[in-house]
Amino acid sequence: MPNAGANHLPGKQRVSGKDAGTQIDLTWDADDQITVTVGDQSAIFTLTDGAGFAQATFTGVMPADGASFSVQYPVAEPDLSVQTYVENGFGKGLMKMATENGTIDGGFTLTAQHALLGLQLKGSDALGKIVLTNPADSKTYTLDCAGVTLTDEATLFYIVVPAGEWASGFTVDVYADDNTTILKTLTKNSSATFSATEAMVMPEQEVVVVYSFSVSATQQVLFAPGNLQYTQSTTTWSFAENQYDYIGKYNLSGSELADKIDLFGWSGSDYKNFGVSTSNTINDYFGSFVDWGSKQIGSDASNTWRTLTNDEWEYLLNTRPNASSLKGVAQVNGVNGLVFLPDNWRCPAGVTFKSGFHSSDGAEYYAAYQTFTADQWSKLEDAGAVFLPAAGRRYSNWDVYDTQLGKYWSATECADEFGYINPCYLQFSSKEAIMDNGGRSDGFSVRLVKDL
Repeated sequence: MPNAGANHLPGKQRVSGKDAGTQIDLTWDADDQITVTVGDQSAIFTLTDGAGFAQATFTGVMPADGASFSVQYPVAEPDLSVQTYVENGFGKGLMKMATENGTIDGGFTLTAQHALLGLQLKGSDALGKIVLTNPADSKTYTLDCAGVTLTDEATLFYIVVPAGEWASGFTVDVYADDNTTILKTLTKNSSATFSATEAMVMPEQEVVVVYSFSVSATQQVLFAPGNLQYTQSTTTWSFAENQYDYIGKYNLSGSELADKIDLFGWSGSDYKNFGVSTSNTINDYFGSFVDWGSKQIGSDASNTWRTLTNDEWEYLLNTRPNASSLKGVAQVNGVNGLVFLPDNWRCPAGVTFKSGFHSSDGAEYYAAYQTFTADQWSKLEDAGAVFLPAAGRRYSNWDVYDTQLGKYWSATECADEFGYINPCYLQFSSKEAIMDNGGRSDGFSVRLVKDL
């Protein structure tokens, strides 16, 4: 039977853990409650003295006679699935504490039953949430970080987790304040042991946004900063200074600026210098594909960059998640072209982007659909947008068709409707973007990528 009188139990709440070498002492709050159990009977005790300190007194009615008792805090089993950021700490009632050897004369000392993961993050982005995932059981632990903006000095985020071994390691995804854009992913692939006696505090990590583009279900890439260019007098390769820069009609032999070109025949042989020619003879482009990225481009070492395959262009264009909303035609700084947006797209403040295409086909319809100044484009580019100018095509030494069409080589060949094997390429107009194939001798643009 429960005792008739009230009993005052002195309690000390301490996590015997370390945060980068510093012990974490937890203090009690007014109206905190604990569960006191004697045998198979329990009662709730409420804090009556010691708020703000690590040691406190709780008052309640003992549930039964006995020399010793067990104690648990909090009264209800904590739900660790959703937590809220607390500066230099963690949410109230998340850290489960317990003891099995409390006595009336000696009181009790609670020890942690849960563990802590500490993340030290710095950067400049506003955060929305941090999600910790245990791949072994697919359970997630979400820390709500609404209102927290990273700075140059690392901010410490604690997530309370079940103590024990996580055999498959863990993954941490840091989300922007839209709660959909992942700014950074941290992964531990080997076993991890979360101890109730020592917090696991990860080394400082800088959250730098990487604007990647999925080209398959498992591969992401970064785009080169501009179209590929070749200077014939110096036999050097480079990228256009701006994404909207292209050479157009000056690719043609005999023009006053033909020394630098950016419309290439399909790169069938190193011997033919990677499509640098205005010849329309197929044999001049004979051979297996040799990637433009195998050359040194600017200060980048050879094989830093590569050409997308037909399947990768297709995946980027039509298959990746939200593909239809991550592309659109536009005129940028007076140049017509196609915009691709990164997987983790967030439109910057002060600019509106409209995905899709115009219903009509023609050079004038790019601007009719949407137009961006150089300053507006700078904001979009800083947010990861990629622009492919409608640089046209070169057929032999004439017929450029710039401003109306964009044609960008792939690294692969495919069969057309008649069974002929030709190199594949991305083609777009103001009305649509498709994958097609054509003759090796045609001069098309090249935009390289880097595997992430």
